[in-house]
Amino acid sequence: MIKGALDKFDQLSRRERLLVAITILVLIIAAFFVLASEPLYKAQESSRLQIEQAERTISNREIEKNALIQAKAADPSLAIRKEVQSLMQQDKQLTAELSRQSVFLTDPSQMTHVLETVLEKSPGITLQKLTSLPVEPLKLAASSVQTSDEQEKTSPPAPVYQHRFELQIRGEYQDVYDYLLRLESLSSAFFWDVLEYRVSKHPEAEVLLRVYTLSAEEGWLGG
Repeated sequence: MIKGALDKFDQLSRRERLLVAITILVLIIAAFFVLASEPLYKAQESSRLQIEQAERTISNREIEKNALIQAKAADPSLAIRKEVQSLMQQDKQLTAELSRQSVFLTDPSQMTHVLETVLEKSPGITLQKLTSLPVEPLKLAASSVQTSDEQEKTSPPAPVYQHRFELQIRGEYQDVYDYLLRLESLSSAFFWDVLEYRVSKHPEAEVLLRVYTLSAEEGWLGG
């Protein structure tokens, strides 16, 4: 069966053989990126869920704390004062936990340096474009439906910002593959948002890579 396929391949014209080879290469590359992206998307989803849960808990604690503060004004008993202090302490602990969830992520101000450092170790890669995209707040699901009075009395959770970065590079398949492995092996981490691979002039390809990290600070990348 294999011999028959090889015989048919040999009977093809040079142009047809080249098209078949390129098609097989593109299929292999596509399969690799699908397999490589799955764990990254799972890690991204896990981190988002943890941050969202912490945000919801903080918001609920704020509601309870404000309710007890109002009760204290009407009946300033020792038990209520202690409960208010306890809730405030829990609020601080939850905020700290939210910060710890982002410790493993690359600091936004270091993203440019991190990507450029890896590029310096990849001589087969040519940088075409390096762009900082607008900072956006991370969209989290609302913790509960609140009335207008509750919204006025409840302090909103601390915002989390999405710092995005776009990188366009050119290189042969193996060089691109090695560069992506170096990025993935970094001790500091970030989320992979978009990865586009396009063969421009065989054997070189153009790659569009968009990544982002999270921070409580709304600062422009590259600072």
